[in-house]
Amino acid sequence: DPKSPTYANNRQLSLRDRKWSQAQTLRGARNYGDALEAGIAMLDIERQWLGADNVETVRSVEWIARTYQEAALARLPDVPTGDAATPDGPIAENLARAEERYAEALAWREQHAGK
Repeated sequence: DPKSPTYANNRQLSLRDRKWSQAQTLRGARNYGDALEAGIAMLDIERQWLGADNVETVRSVEWIARTYQEAALARLPDVPTGDAATPDGPIAENLARAEERYAEALAWREQHAGK
């Protein structure tokens, strides 16, 4: 029955799994923008389906943080610049987003330590 909770949960699980697979494939191909888009869509589904207070949801937050971090590192120049310049533009944006996601995951882990 398409109106049953089980059907809705199975559809959400299937959509979440497709987004997860897509996100991983895109990140492996170094297509970080699209990987993040799929990962964030997956996280939205998890938050609706599992709730924000779920370890699977937090693992996805951490995955997104790592992807932002990889995206920033991939944009760094291959050769040293000689100066320890502060990153700007897309590098700084990705690092800031990574930091936000890591902080979110850390807060959850601190709250649930030992549980």
